[in-house]
Amino acid sequence: MFEKLAPRVRFLGSLLLFFAVIFLAPNKIIYFSAYPAAVLFFYLSLHDLHRSLLYAMILAVFSDVYLGAGLFRLEPAGFNMGSGWWISPVTILLPAMLLFSLKDKLTKNLADIFLLLFFSWSALIFIVNTDQNSFYGLIALAESILLYFLFRLNLKKEDRPYLTALFLTILLFQTFIGLWQFYLGRPIGLIAESIIADNPSGITTSENIRLFRISGTFGHPNVLAAFLLTMYPFLNLFKTIKFWANTFKFMVILAFIFTFSRLAWIVLLIVHILFSYSLPYSMAIDRFRKKLHLNRKAVIYLSTVLIIIYLLFPYLLLRFKTIPASLDEFGSLGTRVKLDQEAISLIKKNPLTGVGLNKSLEAYIREPTTNIFKNNPPGIFYKIHNTFLEITAETGIPGLLLFSLFLVSVIRTGYKPFLGKAMFRIAAYHGLLSLIIISYVNPFFHTNVLKWLFLLSAILLV
Repeated sequence: MFEKLAPRVRFLGSLLLFFAVIFLAPNKIIYFSAYPAAVLFFYLSLHDLHRSLLYAMILAVFSDVYLGAGLFRLEPAGFNMGSGWWISPVTILLPAMLLFSLKDKLTKNLADIFLLLFFSWSALIFIVNTDQNSFYGLIALAESILLYFLFRLNLKKEDRPYLTALFLTILLFQTFIGLWQFYLGRPIGLIAESIIADNPSGITTSENIRLFRISGTFGHPNVLAAFLLTMYPFLNLFKTIKFWANTFKFMVILAFIFTFSRLAWIVLLIVHILFSYSLPYSMAIDRFRKKLHLNRKAVIYLSTVLIIIYLLFPYLLLRFKTIPASLDEFGSLGTRVKLDQEAISLIKKNPLTGVGLNKSLEAYIREPTTNIFKNNPPGIFYKIHNTFLEITAETGIPGLLLFSLFLVSVIRTGYKPFLGKAMFRIAAYHGLLSLIIISYVNPFFHTNVLKWLFLLSAILLV
């Protein structure tokens, strides 16, 4: 009976089965086994082992659960800087994906050259200034860049319908987890929730402990906010009953609000209102401008929006009331400014080579130029909260230049689909744009978020 279903329907069923295993996994053994099992699920649906492995690898990119992080902890351990690398589902699937890709030929693109030069420059810096922390950083960077080239080799235009189903399913899964967390006021207690390892009770806003921030399966609410920003444009590809499409969009926006990431809210407004009609009410506004009158449906939509705003107002009001506190010297925004100052100080001291991969936090912990650690001890949460300053501080101005040229090359190529109205690539373009902007206020260089950026880049270069 399963064989009689269309391949895309079977693929969707395989995805649902995979997420059921992830959700119910009682331990990390079952959790990690779900990814090789996904290869089997997809193979039963598609009868193509190569594509099945590729799709399982894409699922693995969004996993934040790891093994052996304590074995690769950054030194000195007393500074509590976290792990420099970890074994993830990507690590497990990577060797098999590499074997399948040995005979594939890469269509050359300028972006590929700039990324290889960026890695070569980072490796050269490591050779000149060998360090344990930088060694871990080089391994992690090599894994991410190798993953990018595997995506470049294997992704085809024919994959777009399956990638659409994959992205929408994982988006709804993360939204469901996040909204359940908000209902409970704490993490659910799943193995998939990586935040439990360091924060079993979850995270609240730094200025108001009454505001619990949802995180999905990720290690921090800001990462969930970045994920929702990145994947939200793909909801435009959800072609089904309009009621369900709008309902899913509303759920995603609701989860996005409950991350209480104010800067991410701003990015959503900038990218998805100014550059696209991806929000549900954008279409309503457009129709209102054309018809210039309120019909019954418009009244219902308007009433619903007003009721929702009324219900959410206490949470939004509390978050907006904390803006003055965030601007204080040691508020969330004030702290970001201090971290930027520390990064700029490191860049001035080492403009050519930087301080080395995974070395920026250690460098200003030892010799801070601001009073950043006056009220709290050093730790992993004091990383430079600007991915591009983080890259510059650790690889120098040449490193930033090469990485920026990579992104510029991808964006220039990615702009082409707007001429042909290729909706899938347009969604990837807006997702990448959102991710780049939110990276200006978050430390994503040494996280899995960098893999998301490479995945979207590879999609745009197909």
